[in-house]
Amino acid sequence: MRPPVYFQLPHWLAVACLVWAFGVSAEPPLSLPEAEQRAIERDSLALSLRAEASAKYHEATASGALPDPVLMVGVANLPADDFRLDEDPMTQLQVGVRQRIPLGATRRLSRARMEALAGADEAAVEARERVTRREVREAWLELYFSREALAVLEDNRGAFRELADTTEREFATGRVPRQDVLRAELELDRLEDRISAMQAAEASARARLARWVGHDVAARPLADTWPRLSEPPGETDLAEHPVLRAEQQRVQADRHGVDIARQARRPEFGVEARYGYRQTEMADGSTASDMLTVMATVDMPLFPSRRQGPQHEASMQRLEAATARRNNSYRELLAQWEHLQAQHQRLEERLARFDQRLVPQAVDNAEAAVSAYRSATVDFTALMRARITELDTRIDALRIRLQRDQTRAGLLYLSGEPS
Repeated sequence: MRPPVYFQLPHWLAVACLVWAFGVSAEPPLSLPEAEQRAIERDSLALSLRAEASAKYHEATASGALPDPVLMVGVANLPADDFRLDEDPMTQLQVGVRQRIPLGATRRLSRARMEALAGADEAAVEARERVTRREVREAWLELYFSREALAVLEDNRGAFRELADTTEREFATGRVPRQDVLRAELELDRLEDRISAMQAAEASARARLARWVGHDVAARPLADTWPRLSEPPGETDLAEHPVLRAEQQRVQADRHGVDIARQARRPEFGVEARYGYRQTEMADGSTASDMLTVMATVDMPLFPSRRQGPQHEASMQRLEAATARRNNSYRELLAQWEHLQAQHQRLEERLARFDQRLVPQAVDNAEAAVSAYRSATVDFTALMRARITELDTRIDALRIRLQRDQTRAGLLYLSGEPS
């Protein structure tokens, strides 16, 4: 008799079969840092701002260069009667070059202005990344809260259903009134409605997260533990916020614009050189010599009140507007910082109170109410009130934790990530 042949699956295939058999998701849990990184990498607005900054740096290089010279080729003093090049000794075939030299320090100032605008775009990229992190954190925390709150509600579904079944049995024996049965059914239905509402909130939070990380990534399961955001600093230098740095760079660009407008009051120079070739002979039979012409040009701003004056005034107004925008942005950021700091402090106090006192007290109160109801020392209304209070207290604790961490996300947006 031949020995039996055993077929052995490859290791990777065996693992895959086990994963499929037990329904374990092959996708790793989505952590908050990974969600942030994916959102930053796929943010098209940040990519656009980077491209704008790069373009302005190239424009700055071009702004600092001299204008392209002008090549001139032509015929001078050509006789109009026979159009012959060797008839008149003044007839010349000319080739020349003309170069315009911009006013004073215009080139240097134009380059500095474009570099300042490029720096504003670079700061805007950093500001956009901070916004992305804040939005992803808020969406991720909302999704995590919805999941945890939904778990709490579903954990209580069995207890509320057991209460409804118990009251029906005791009503059948005449121990409790019909009102207790109706109250138990009402609270069970209310719980089911809260579960449905929380499921809708979870779907909404997942859709908000998908807007940043994509639907495939947002559909992955979340990490098991509540994320711990960095503790925000007690104070920060808001002048270093990228929004204000971008505004300051725009102010600097407009300041260079004022200087450029002042340069327009100065004359602009140009140089020109032409070489003239002659084919005619002189009266003594000698060949006519070639001609070289060198000229200098200068602009004459004779009417500055009509052109240079209005241009200078317009640049001054743009500078004033940019300065006002920067100051307004600073006041808005300062107001946000003060509001979030005060809110964060209060939420920290409330969260500590819930974790240390309110949640344990609500749990103990519910357990005591169950024991008292079984011993017939309290009525069903007191028992149901204790159950609902425990459920609401646990949900409130989760919501306060959510609000505390979303407030932290706002403070970290303003202060930047700690080193």
